[in-house]
Amino acid sequence: MKTRATFLALILLASSYIYAQEQWENRRHEISAGYGIITYDEVTGVMSSVLTTILTLANANRQNMSWTGTFSLGYKYRAGKLFPIGISVGYEKMSSDLTNKDGELVGRENGEYITIMAEGQIRYIRTRLFQMYSGLGLGYTFASSDIRFVNDAESNKDHFNHFNFQANLLGLRLGTVVGGFLELGFGYKGIVNFGISAQF
Repeated sequence: MKTRATFLALILLASSYIYAQEQWENRRHEISAGYGIITYDEVTGVMSSVLTTILTLANANRQNMSWTGTFSLGYKYRAGKLFPIGISVGYEKMSSDLTNKDGELVGRENGEYITIMAEGQIRYIRTRLFQMYSGLGLGYTFASSDIRFVNDAESNKDHFNHFNFQANLLGLRLGTVVGGFLELGFGYKGIVNFGISAQF
């Protein structure tokens, strides 16, 4: 009797494992929310310095520049076993003081970056608990600048949209249905991008 009970327990355990494995293998969707720092737009200063020079007649310089980093949302679909593809949307903001050649404050500049990107990944390791991957994304950034001077009630607005990218050299994800991820690379999401994702 004891042998039968043990045998039955082993069968149930094996069945549960096979079912769980099948359920995991069938997960094809992933949604994610991330935050990235040291982004492409921050490093290269895409906000045109020529525009600032023209609008301020070469009498203003940017000082105290600050960036929010990129907040992103993404969705991926895994058609094959190791190659998820999808789309992501990111938002970043920049602000700086404008000073004259004597260092006096003459205005303020604010910039916004909204990026839409198609992305793909190659997953080298894919287990229920741990995944390692690389990825590449190509897309477009809608960027705008708003310059306001202290002695002028009106603002000077301009757009400088541009193509953008994200190259993830190394991505790590730890977790099952819900997990945390860390990505190292360069592009609109930054050199370091981290967050949470759900696979279902």
